[in-house]
Amino acid sequence: MYLSPSRYEELNREVADLMETYGVGRYPLDVFALAGRMGVVLRSYSSIPLAKRQAFLHASKDAFTIVPGEYEVDTTFICYNQNANKGRMKQSIAHEIAHIWLEHPSDDEPYETEAEYFDAYMLAPIPIIIKLKLASVHEVRNCFQISCEAARIALERANNRCRCGKTGFEYEYEIIGMYDQRGWLP
Repeated sequence: MYLSPSRYEELNREVADLMETYGVGRYPLDVFALAGRMGVVLRSYSSIPLAKRQAFLHASKDAFTIVPGEYEVDTTFICYNQNANKGRMKQSIAHEIAHIWLEHPSDDEPYETEAEYFDAYMLAPIPIIIKLKLASVHEVRNCFQISCEAARIALERANNRCRCGKTGFEYEYEIIGMYDQRGWLP
């Protein structure tokens, strides 16, 4: 599913707002620390009693969110599969953070597409790829410590942006400036 160009732009701004609100530090992004700053409790599937774990794995093999009121909890949890490869686990947690930040009422469309775009932009922001002049999937993967597939998509989006002649938007330049000032870029 595709979103409108204006919705993609809104999602970029939402990522920028999240980064500023929670003082996202240097890259590669530490999704565990970000979740903690947001007050979200992370639980690996293996830490969940076996009876519930089976139901949770049925819900998602990667990760999912439990919000207050569900399963008799009073805080927000992200449950994740600690057996996934590191890049996949990181992306799955970032994806759930997107659902939380955007206050999605479900994981139906268009919310899934929004969360997929949001997590990709948050883990490997297009303007930072452009600023660092990253030119290969390997460079993007190593810089942001994401999966090869996520790196391929991020590089493709950055290259598309450059082909259109647009290297960044005003709020993105502010993010780059913040990262440059604090020495947070790799």
